[in-house]
Parts: sequence; structure tokens; C-alpha cells
Amino acid sequence: MDATVRIRVELKKTEVEEKVRKAILNIFPDAEIKREGDFLIGETRSLETFRELVHRQKIIDTVRSELLRNLRGDSTFLKLRKQVAYVGRLNITDEDPLGEIEVEISSDEIEKLIWWIAPKTEDGRVVE
Repeated sequence: MDATVRIRVELKKTEVEEKVRKAILNIFPDAEIKREGDFLIGETRSLETFRELVHRQKIIDTVRSELLRNLRGDSTFLKLRKQVAYVGRLNITDEDPLGEIEVEISSDEIEKLIWWIAPKTEDGRVVE
């Protein structure tokens, strides 16, 4: 499914850039990341690892709700806790004093993409 994923993370003065890069790459391993001032900016077209983590952690309903709530035209967004991503897990946040990974997902078929990432579930199981 065709998508563009843009990632934006503020680098705090106390953080090691390589560790923040690792946090991003744990979730989006194909992301191309560059530094722009106090930010790391990334872009990828792959949501495979993100989707796998959503399913493995059994947070499908939460992720779907967040993506649908933030739907604007042909894009949606969510924020992930940076420290949790560093250990290869997902945790959605509105704001984290330790910093968040801002993720914007765009697609011509954004709703279809959201349902691919986080399909309908019943009693915690995906319904085909």
C-alpha cells in the first residue's frame, strides 16, 4: 500500500543523536534520517515494522482510534514515546516531557491504510 511517512523528533541538549536515531529506526528501519538544527527528520514509505509492532503488542484498537481521530484529509498522525521506541516498542502519547517521535502518514487511500495497519478486532483478535 502506497504511503509516505514523515518523522520528526526534537533532539534535547542532553540526548545522544545516535540513540535517538536508533529509536526511530527501531520502528521505521528503512527511514532516511537527516539532522535539521535541533531536529531529526526522517522519511520512509514502509509501515511494515510499525504494523508488526502494533499487532505484536496487541494495541490494534488504540492505534486505530488514534489514527482515525487525527485523520485530516489524506493524512493522519500520532506521537510515540521516544524512550519506549529506543527499546523497540510502541507507546502512544499526546505529550511526553522526555520527548516524542511525531509521525505523519499520508496516502491517497489513507482510510484503507489505517484499516490495514489496525484492522477490525473482536475480543482482541483480528476479524478478517
